[in-house]
Amino acid sequence: MYIQKMSKTIFFFFYSLITIYFFSICIKGTISSTPNWVGTYQTDDACDTTVCCCFSNQFVVSEPSNNQIQITGSVTGQCSGFPSTISQTASISTDFQAILMLNTQTIRLQLGQDNSYISYVNYIYPACSGSALRISYNAASMKSMNLGLVIFILSVTVGIMI
Repeated sequence: MYIQKMSKTIFFFFYSLITIYFFSICIKGTISSTPNWVGTYQTDDACDTTVCCCFSNQFVVSEPSNNQIQITGSVTGQCSGFPSTISQTASISTDFQAILMLNTQTIRLQLGQDNSYISYVNYIYPACSGSALRISYNAASMKSMNLGLVIFILSVTVGIMI
């Protein structure tokens, strides 16, 4: 009888650890080793529209080829010489960075390790830098998030049944 209680206690201890681990993955998101740029991003208000040409509200990132991303969005602020909607292509490497040439300015794009945001840094005009939070994902990234959620729900269900 004592051995049976002890084995149940050990089982629940390990079950609790596994549940907490999967719950933390679902809450925090997963850290990816592969960059996934494709999606729609909501910009913050860090880019100063009184002196800069900035993305207004949202921009969309697509991947026309393996080593390139295309950024499309409306712009606002000091944008003389630019159309109201721009579409620029940037070369990407295997890491989470890309370089975007916008007019004569070099802008470094940095994708977050969890693929949830992009920071953009204008080295010539720092006031024209900012970040954007991903608000939509492509199907491949949703599958990996859903897998974590399914495993978490499965572990809770197994715990309730025991």
